[in-house]
Amino acid sequence: MINPKKLFSEKEHEMIKEAVHNAEMHTSGEIATMAVSSSDEYREGIVLSAVILVTILGIMFGIIFRQHTIWFFIPVAFILYFPVYYFCRLYPSVTIIFTHGKRVKNAVQERAVRAFYEKGLYRTSESNGILIFISELEHKTWILGDKGINERISQDEWSTIATTLAKGFQHNRCEALCIAIASCGVILSQHFPAVSHGANELSDDVLFDN
Repeated sequence: MINPKKLFSEKEHEMIKEAVHNAEMHTSGEIATMAVSSSDEYREGIVLSAVILVTILGIMFGIIFRQHTIWFFIPVAFILYFPVYYFCRLYPSVTIIFTHGKRVKNAVQERAVRAFYEKGLYRTSESNGILIFISELEHKTWILGDKGINERISQDEWSTIATTLAKGFQHNRCEALCIAIASCGVILSQHFPAVSHGANELSDDVLFDN
């Protein structure tokens, strides 16, 4: 699994930081970005993945050795289960393949909400901070705003940007994120115009898990 801190080079970190700074010049809203390696351990997905893979392997061994009885399959499955289970834990990208899309989506959204509060992003004076959240394992993103944001801007607007970011993230992470930041800045400026005395309340740097 990719370390989220290695998703961007040092130069790209500066580009992202500059993109946040430029976007916030036109709005009193605050933009934060965060990247995590995964949003959940998906323990039930590991078990399901192991069972499916063991079943497939058991059938393949049965065909190879021309053994088609349950008495051959059961011991083979038992022997294979634990190494396959360990393999699925070691390579979570395999587990994601066998995990329902809705489960993955919910996990990313819930992790983004938790990060919003863990990182203290709700502490802006006007409750007008947003978080652009990136979860590498799932290749998904989510954007959520504080209560001041949600009173004026619908989640659908953020979801559109998040979907575009997720697609662009597969090609050029830094460019896609900078475009998403700029798009968020445009929306924020329409509802929360800049004030001359406004202070920068949230870090412009990409946030990570502790």
